[in-house]
Amino acid sequence: MNQLVKHIAIGQILQETNTLNPVLTQRADFESYGLVQGEGVVEEYGDVGELAGFAAMADVLGERVDWLGLCRAVAWSGGPLSGGLMAELIELTTAPLRDRSVDGVLLSLHGAQSSIDDPDVSGRVLEAVRRAVGAATPVVATLDLHAN
Repeated sequence: MNQLVKHIAIGQILQETNTLNPVLTQRADFESYGLVQGEGVVEEYGDVGELAGFAAMADVLGERVDWLGLCRAVAWSGGPLSGGLMAELIELTTAPLRDRSVDGVLLSLHGAQSSIDDPDVSGRVLEAVRRAVGAATPVVATLDLHAN
């Protein structure tokens, strides 16, 4: 077992966008499935889905990890994100990184998420996280890639 504690930031932004759907996805859509920031990411959702998988893999590898919760935002499939919502989710995700340095970042993203502000929400999230942590810190993302 590795005795060094790794400080890893963890977050999740999931919503599959149907760009033909005229009903925009709102903040309330994320709130109904769980929108949390900071410690709540790990405390409330650290044993669910991909977030649980991240933690389980650290255990399998014998790694000691101090998790830093970023943002967990999950919504059902729907139309593009409403105006300003992408920027809000990015802010929720990157704000915790301003106060703490980390050894790496693990993100669970969808990959087929768009906004009326930008067609590539996951790309913008990754760019913002990269700016926040710098070029030397590993940033890893899982994506739900299929023919979108």
